Amino acid sequence: MHGTRADEPSDDQRWISASYVFVALAVLGFIASQVIPRATFDPYYACGGLVVPLLPIAAAWRVWQRRGTPRGRAGWGLIAIGLAGYLAYEVLWFVDWLVDSPLAVRVADVSNLVFAPFVLLGVLKGSTQPDTELHRQRQYLDAAIIAISIVSVIQAIISFQGGSVRALNSGQDFVLILQPLIDLVTLAGIALLWTRMDRGSLPVWAIAMCVSLMFGFLADIWFALPVSVGRESPWFVVAAWFGTWSALAVGTTSALQPDPPRASSNTALSKVPYLFVGICFVVLLVAVTLDDHVVIVTSTIAAVAVTCLVMARQYLTVRNVTSTEVDRARAEADARLAALVRHGSDMLSIINADLVITYASPSHQWIIGAPPEAIVGLSIITNIHRDDLSLAKRCFDRLLHGDSQRESMVVRLRDAEKRWRWLEVIASNLLAEPSINGIVCTSHDITNRKELEEQLADQALRDPLTGLGNRRLFSDRVAHALHRLQRAPSSVAVLLLDLDHFKFVNDTLGHAKGDALLIAVADRVRQVVRAGDTVARLGGD
Repeated sequence: MHGTRADEPSDDQRWISASYVFVALAVLGFIASQVIPRATFDPYYACGGLVVPLLPIAAAWRVWQRRGTPRGRAGWGLIAIGLAGYLAYEVLWFVDWLVDSPLAVRVADVSNLVFAPFVLLGVLKGSTQPDTELHRQRQYLDAAIIAISIVSVIQAIISFQGGSVRALNSGQDFVLILQPLIDLVTLAGIALLWTRMDRGSLPVWAIAMCVSLMFGFLADIWFALPVSVGRESPWFVVAAWFGTWSALAVGTTSALQPDPPRASSNTALSKVPYLFVGICFVVLLVAVTLDDHVVIVTSTIAAVAVTCLVMARQYLTVRNVTSTEVDRARAEADARLAALVRHGSDMLSIINADLVITYASPSHQWIIGAPPEAIVGLSIITNIHRDDLSLAKRCFDRLLHGDSQRESMVVRLRDAEKRWRWLEVIASNLLAEPSINGIVCTSHDITNRKELEEQLADQALRDPLTGLGNRRLFSDRVAHALHRLQRAPSSVAVLLLDLDHFKFVNDTLGHAKGDALLIAVADRVRQVVRAGDTVARLGGD
């Protein structure tokens, strides 16, 4: 069996090593271009243009095959198209170098227009994006500020050097004008990617591709500036082209490695946009000093534009802070309300128009012994005492028909152990509230209070020793009996019993024996009277 040893480099590592060798060769090639006369170096440069795009294109194709997500595959498909356009550009220039074909030059210029837009779209599509619309808007504003500022600087430099806008006399002129316009769009895209670099939200391959686009942009600028004033391009244009090839090789081969985990950045760079606004105003100040009317007009427009963009950015920032604070306050209020409902001592329930419970708070568990999920779906009147049922129905009818918005009632409710518990219920009509759409009932358990009231009332009418009625109960019953005589003639009898020598019992046997005697007599009297008769203790004996 044949296998790969642990110390042998993997296939992907070989690709990355090849890119480093590629960079070293590019550096040596640039040095050679400065040492060797141009007429001697041109054949090597022309032939090298056919070879240098092959490594990035092959690596991009390999990455496209490996990307698992549709978004990643789409991004690298766009990058591959852009690199293919770059290869076509180099091939056509090689043809022109061989046969001096003007047609090949024109087609090459058109194919070169494909490179930067497609590579830029691929990087934008395949890299990490902000996860909220607000932060995406802030990044677009930052990119626009940076791009407008750099355009203002470039236009000022061209004007200061004596350059002017080229007239459109032919298709070739249109292509020559279109190239810097595409460069400006590329610049805006690079600025957008720059704003994504905060906290490492761009992988290495995306940064390398941005560097390649920036080298291409610099090559076009360094070529366009001298040509616009009738001069030859400087030596560092070749350096920019070599840099473009090297960065493409590093970027495409680095993408063969899986992207390291990283947190998505939602915060745009905070200082960079303001720096470029300052640059715009510096350009305007220089133009005023040099009395360049064209630059004064263009830099004024750029300064006004970036100022408006900064104001829009500040508005988004303030709105973001405000909405964040509002959301945080709302979340705290909701959490506080949920905690109050969850730990409240009162039962909170919501019933619909059919008097069916749609929500029950957790307090149902420890008040009536039933879990909330067992309560939901039941009718509110199912467990109400029959003596209190009519009162409850009348209150709910008034709420449902709009005759009242708030009702209170005291009813008895059967708990899980079949015992009756007294509840003080306050019902509010919130059927018009979309979030509630029902009647909210707040029930407070008053069972202990009711039992205490009954106990106190019983003590006020009963003799504590014998349990018989006291003088107050006796007088009340006599009064009622006399009133009944006025409605229906009958008879009323009062029998007074007195224990003779009761004081002798207390004095000889003690008060405990005397109390026992009173209790025994009370029990005997209670046993021999009718159910409707009243037995009361009026005095000591």
